[in-house]
Formats: sequence, C-alpha cells, structure tokens
Amino acid sequence: CGVMSLILLVATAAVTCISTMAASRNYPSGYALLALHRLEHQRVQMQMQPTGCRGVEQVIFHVHIDPYAAMTGITRFLELDDKSASAPAARCVKWRYSRSEHVQEPDWMLFTHLVTERSQVHGFSVMHTETGYDGLSVSLRGLSLRATPKVFVHVRNDVRIRNDSFAAPTQGQRGESRTPN
Repeated sequence: CGVMSLILLVATAAVTCISTMAASRNYPSGYALLALHRLEHQRVQMQMQPTGCRGVEQVIFHVHIDPYAAMTGITRFLELDDKSASAPAARCVKWRYSRSEHVQEPDWMLFTHLVTERSQVHGFSVMHTETGYDGLSVSLRGLSLRATPKVFVHVRNDVRIRNDSFAAPTQGQRGESRTPN
C-alpha cells in the first residue's frame, strides 16, 4: 500500500509538472507584446541623446492586436501607458493600442505594429516570433513539449526612428496623412 501511494504521488507530481509547463506556453501573445515593448525601447534608446529624449520625443507607436492575440495572453495589464514609464527610453515612447475585431487588412497600414497569428502581412516585416504549445512528443529520451510559431509581431516597413524625429507616414487613399484613432 505504501509503495502504491508513493508511485501515485510521483505520477501526480509528474503530470502536474507537465501540465504546468504546457499551460505556461498556452499564452504566447503576452510574451510577444512584452518583446515588442523591449525591442522598440532598445531601438529608441540607441537613438537618444545623452541628455534624454531630444530628437525622439515624438515617438508614438500604434499597435493593432488581432482577436487571436487578444485571446492568447494579451491583457490590458500588459499595455504601457504614458505614466508607467520609468526608463529614459520608455519616457520617449507613447503607445496606442487597438483591439478592434473589425479591422480589415487594408486598414492595417494605419498601424505601426501588428501582433497577429499571421506570419506574413503585406507592407510589414516580422520583428519577433513567439512560439506556443503544440502538443506532447514521446521519444526514446522521454516526454517533451512541442512548440511551434503561434504569434508574430510585425513592424510596418516604413517605420523609422531618426535623431531628429519619428517618421511613420501613413498614406490614405488620396495621399493624405492619416493616423489611427
């Protein structure tokens, strides 16, 4: 009876560990948004003057979060607001987020960044890929988690940070400059 209890305890611990590891990979979009913030803050930091934001103080990033990304780990708690900035580069960046489910592909050009399940988007380049849980694999070495690319962070191809300003022009149908709401 004691041996059986020990076997069941070890089996329960093993299943709990595997389930916990799998669950931690179920929400890749949260990690993708954190990576976007980190990568863009690093890029802004490289352009900053030693005295602060001068030259890049008008950086505003407009991020569209598609429904899949919104359901797989992105919460409002991960969104940065203008008051939460502590690092010098973070104070130079303003973030605006869209979670609209009705944004169609032609309207994506209104945003500087996309967090989406799509691996390719016309007019954008992938700046980060986040993997997520895709099942268990059994091999001679044992049991392992299988992960595949799930969420992609895209940056619009014309987004540039220069020492004198932030340039992210968005062309409307008649060539006028538009910004997302």
